[in-house]
Amino acid sequence: MNERDQAIDERVRLQPSAQEVLSRELRRQRSWRSRLLSCREEMPSWLVSLVLHLVFFLMITAVAAPPLTGPRGGAGRISLEAAFSSAEETREATGPVVSVRPVEAPDSETLEQAETTGLPKHVANTPVQAPRPTAEVQPNGSPSGGSASLETTGRTPTMIYKKPSKYAGYLNRLNTNRPAGAQTMQVLKPITEVPLDPEQRRLDQVVDDFIAFDVGQLSGAAGRTAQRRFSLLGPEAIPALVRGLNKSASIHASCPVGMIAGKLMTTLRLSSDPSLRDYALANVGMGVPESAPHYHRLQALRKNWLGANDMPQPVSALVERIGMSGEGELLELTLALTDAPAETLAAALRSHDDYLASAAILAIIQGERIRDPQQQSTLRRALAYFCQNTTKRSLRSLADDADRRLR
Repeated sequence: MNERDQAIDERVRLQPSAQEVLSRELRRQRSWRSRLLSCREEMPSWLVSLVLHLVFFLMITAVAAPPLTGPRGGAGRISLEAAFSSAEETREATGPVVSVRPVEAPDSETLEQAETTGLPKHVANTPVQAPRPTAEVQPNGSPSGGSASLETTGRTPTMIYKKPSKYAGYLNRLNTNRPAGAQTMQVLKPITEVPLDPEQRRLDQVVDDFIAFDVGQLSGAAGRTAQRRFSLLGPEAIPALVRGLNKSASIHASCPVGMIAGKLMTTLRLSSDPSLRDYALANVGMGVPESAPHYHRLQALRKNWLGANDMPQPVSALVERIGMSGEGELLELTLALTDAPAETLAAALRSHDDYLASAAILAIIQGERIRDPQQQSTLRRALAYFCQNTTKRSLRSLADDADRRLR
């Protein structure tokens, strides 16, 4: 036997028989149960549980969910509709719910009507909003950019505000004629006579733009421009400031009244023309009805501040700082407290709030002299309490001036 035959015999001997091959294949073909059990032994228990739960969930979903068919017979969309109920929030002593609408630019017919009726072309549609609340409720819907003009009728107060004030109780002390509802309306008739002089119209526009900025209707670069132009006004703008002050009297926002009043007093002190002071005394509050939110403030301003030639130097310095730095609410608080009863002033002095107490001190100094001995004693005790609890030397000096006025 040669080597070739020996190799063939060796190969045949090493190859498994047919029975052995069949037996091996049968051992490999196990049932699915045995395979699943072997996989379960090899995989972690949490993974097996997760897979089984997912399979069970998908099976239930497939059985329970109805088939979705679209308009064309294919898979369609699920349309969801949500209905929101409108509810009014009830607030005590905060006025009605706000109704806000975007301010629309006047069309060509409005401009033609303005020309025929003598109104300026820049008259804007001012939305009426709710009075300034004491709670933290703040609608914020200010148009962006552009110039704006505010005109009010004096009958229906224009209720615009930028932020709630914690001093609303003092600011709204005399405001008992609030409207029953706040409806959006267009106000085109000004409370004061429209000047015919083009320069005065330009100054009116500067003041109106500042009011729009202060109440939040102008923002960004346009708002900063309006603020800068207002700060640069000189004595020639005193009539425009008076007209703007009368317009602001019918807006439920304190800052325009305080800021314009401070600017008016500062500008009057810088002017050497006595006729300008006479004009301010004669026209501040002109045409403003008693139902306006700031009617009493304007009367106090005209009676106790604009005609005061003997204003103490500390008071003059503080008023000038108020007019220049933007603290309009402090001066508006002072005007609100000028004719307040002694109990209200004493409560402000004992409030541990230097901002509110300084307004009460200014009101005592510039208000009507108090003659009643009991009221004088009440206020002097409150002033002494304030001096003991404040750390500001300038306010203690003002409190001493107020104490001397009460003697």
